[in-house]
Amino acid sequence: MPLQTLIQCPEYHLALWEIRETIEELGQHLNPSSVQNFAKGTRNLQWLASRKLIQEMLGLDHEIEILKTEEGKPYLSSCSKTISMSHSGHYAAAIISNNGETGVDIEKISDRIFKIVHKFVNESEGQFMRNPEDMETCYLIWSAKEVLFKYHGFGALDFRKHLSLTDLHRENGTLKGVIQKEDFKEEVPLRFKIIGDYFCTWVDHQRMTKRIPHIHKITSKF
Repeated sequence: MPLQTLIQCPEYHLALWEIRETIEELGQHLNPSSVQNFAKGTRNLQWLASRKLIQEMLGLDHEIEILKTEEGKPYLSSCSKTISMSHSGHYAAAIISNNGETGVDIEKISDRIFKIVHKFVNESEGQFMRNPEDMETCYLIWSAKEVLFKYHGFGALDFRKHLSLTDLHRENGTLKGVIQKEDFKEEVPLRFKIIGDYFCTWVDHQRMTKRIPHIHKITSKF
């Protein structure tokens, strides 16, 4: 399935891949030695689709090496652009940034979210809930915090304590995330969009100042 570009601007490129291929079809585009083997076939398919998506977004006809830091953050071995990937259900999402660290998250909407709301919604964010069963807002908060976690890139963040959200504007799909832990604090502009029964959130580099990528240690291929 060809990629679906959501946004392409000087600062970043955000795209989706609707997964309709088989594992074999996607696997032929990658070096066999780089292909991961997961217990669940769906996980393998999503993993392959996210890497094919990055390849297509970069306009390459060959695989590009993706490494990960010791905290698990992916990055390109031979390119200064920063990346983030996500997958859920039949979609893979990726963002490529020319403007520093980034993050993207896609989630298939399901009422299972209510089982873990207490783990990520703090008191100040309760104001965003329009009713006790506001599943859309639950996913907005969860997905936004997933993006902040990826953007930060160093792990060890409590979703309730260290991550918070403000300035929510549903009409234009924007909000602001705040990462605050000890003496570190950073505000990150975010955008979100509902696509069918999926929720997608990402760092909005058009509303932020240029940021130098973090320096990470290489651990292994991603």
